[in-house]
Parts: sequence; structure tokens; C-alpha cells
Amino acid sequence: MTVEFIVRLVLKPFTIAAAELVSPAEEIRGQVDLLHAEGSVVKAERDRLGGLLDLSELDVADVMVHRTAMETVNADESARADHRPDTGGRLHARAGLAG
Repeated sequence: MTVEFIVRLVLKPFTIAAAELVSPAEEIRGQVDLLHAEGSVVKAERDRLGGLLDLSELDVADVMVHRTAMETVNADESARADHRPDTGGRLHARAGLAG
């Protein structure tokens, strides 16, 4: 709030309306889109950063998997191939075991 107040105070003599100012999130999104267009940012990174900027607009239901839609695994049993997430050859995965 303080930064916006200072910016508005500085721009007031120049008759620049506050509505013309771009929000910080939209400015970041614009810079990421520009870098993507120039080839500096790949689509996956652009989408990830855009998703991060949209996080405040999401509800928990938009990102969660309901417990009835998950498959449980007994930790005492040995791992079976059909229970292992596809990690794409990486040594670790953040993929859940949701079915």
C-alpha cells in the first residue's frame, strides 16, 4: 500500500490516472510473456509462473484431489510397478499416487 501511495503521489502532478497503472502481478506476467516471445523462457516455465501469479484466485477445491479419488498403498508391502509414479527417469518425483 505504501509503494502505491508514493507512486500515485509522484504521478499526480503529471495527471496520470491511477487506473492506467499496471498491477505488479500483471507487470510480471507481461515481462514473462515478453521473455517467452523472445525465447528466453520456455512454455512450461511461463505456465508455472503464471499459475503462481493466479494462486490467489484459486480455491482449495481447484487444486486438491479428494481422498475418495486416491489410491492407498500399504507401506509394509514391497513396491509394485503399478504403484510407482512415472518420474520420467528422474531420481525423485513430486507426483502423488492418485489414480
